[in-house]
Amino acid sequence: HRLMKLMSEADDIRRDHPGCGVEKMYYTLKPDFIGRDRFVETFMQLGYRLKRKKNYRRTTIAGKIYYPNKIKGIEINAPSVVWQSDITYYKVGDKFYYAVFIID
Repeated sequence: HRLMKLMSEADDIRRDHPGCGVEKMYYTLKPDFIGRDRFVETFMQLGYRLKRKKNYRRTTIAGKIYYPNKIKGIEINAPSVVWQSDITYYKVGDKFYYAVFIID
């Protein structure tokens, strides 16, 4: 009976917060008759595990060009001697926004 009531409360949480994980549910509900590990195990078995959509989009196509490591063995003892950068993008609606990171 207590487990059914707890499941109903967990359903309410999931309705309001679809991304809430099982352990977070435990700390939100604070049940006094079941421990955290048993709660997580039970609710995972009951189907409360979050189903994550794979978020992978290929942005780089490997080529045959090889760039050697030009800083291997160099002693770096001052800022702005070597800079490293990377670029990534993310889509918002139908537009892409780019972010560039530069580290010295």
